[in-house]
Amino acid sequence: MRSFPIKRFISILLLVALFVTCTAAPAAADDSIYIRVLLSRGTGSGFSAKIIEGEYELIDEEEDEVLDEYGPGDTIYINSGCILQEVDEDEDNIFSYAGTQYRGSLRAISNDATLYAVNVIDLEQYLYGVVGKEMGASHPEEALKAQAVVARSYGAAHISGSNKYYDVDKGTNSQVYGGYTAEREGGDAVIDAVDDTYGEVVTYKDKVISTPFCSNAGGHTETMSVVWSGSAAYDIPAVESPYDEEAGNYSEYGATTYQWVVEYTADEMEELCDEYDGTNIGTYKSIKVSTSGSDSGRVTRVVIKGSKGSVTADTQTKIRSLLGLKSTLFTVQDIGNPAPAGYVRSVTQTISISDFVPLFVRSAYYSVAKAINGGSGTVYAVDAFGEVNKLVSTSSDSDVVVFSGKGYGHGVGLSQWGAICMAHDGYDYDEIIAHYFSLDEDDDLDLQEIYDL
Repeated sequence: MRSFPIKRFISILLLVALFVTCTAAPAAADDSIYIRVLLSRGTGSGFSAKIIEGEYELIDEEEDEVLDEYGPGDTIYINSGCILQEVDEDEDNIFSYAGTQYRGSLRAISNDATLYAVNVIDLEQYLYGVVGKEMGASHPEEALKAQAVVARSYGAAHISGSNKYYDVDKGTNSQVYGGYTAEREGGDAVIDAVDDTYGEVVTYKDKVISTPFCSNAGGHTETMSVVWSGSAAYDIPAVESPYDEEAGNYSEYGATTYQWVVEYTADEMEELCDEYDGTNIGTYKSIKVSTSGSDSGRVTRVVIKGSKGSVTADTQTKIRSLLGLKSTLFTVQDIGNPAPAGYVRSVTQTISISDFVPLFVRSAYYSVAKAINGGSGTVYAVDAFGEVNKLVSTSSDSDVVVFSGKGYGHGVGLSQWGAICMAHDGYDYDEIIAHYFSLDEDDDLDLQEIYDL
């Protein structure tokens, strides 16, 4: 286990992010870094919030003027350009907004068209509302600690002065944040995981890096640049994730994140294309996939063709959006367009399958036997126990496209179910992080305390 010094000081560069709109930021404690979390966006001139615990001031940020003070039970309408800010940050200060309770402050800020509700909160307190929401409090302590470290790194890496209104949002576009409501649901296990890893982040050349994570990598993670183009300081490499397959040992849901099958009829394939970008492909004809450029066997390009047109998806996000799949780690079988079934070679000649009486085959995923050379007839098969079984020789006019896949999510960085299963097997949180982010492969990578950077 690495040791981490406790020396802390204000991170000026990170706090500057809160002043980028030329408005006042909440006063910060000496060892605090603040993150701005988008709770909602909409229209209008403001919104309401209710004080649950603590004392708050409503401040007009443009005039730098305290408009009023509020306490528990008070409901406040916050106009654009104002912030509901804690009076004493050392006390427990809780407000409710849109049915969820949050720590920290609440800012209303807008441009000409959009009103943003933004929770300005200490980074460590923010994690109380992330870890339980992302992983769940019932999992092993070391897995929760690993989740806390990667969530802290991810959040801190996205605090930037170039972010005009907020740094992260509360959903899956960033990392799921449930505020104080989620903190209470997570209980001591979540709070301890955050506190026991206080300030720890993954760094590359002494700078915090973004550390994405997914539910289940399906046995192998993907290189970061394959999924997201750009110039990240550190391109997280693909690694094997063998513990992913053990997810089903600890949860029925976990099993569904590792391996899955999805079937679509020809009609449904046509509907998917229309829902994706409005393309009417006509009658579905075929699907082609490519894994070119992937370091883990994930699909990087999909082309669906029909009688009137085609649809192409060539990024991870687009492919999953088009096909509605849990991940891009899949193979595809088009039952309606089978590959040649085979042939028999005699000593003197090759006999085509068309020379036989009508033959039917049954897919492992397809419940009706399919005629592969027309006609009708009866086919018998011998199973593994030597029993002779008659196959139902019913042909079908409908194509069935079968997607057999593994994993849930983009597949980059930490696999949450992999981390959970590693923790069950005795791995410490720093060992889990070292594996998924290859810390032992590069001397420039390390775990450090952010308040020492």
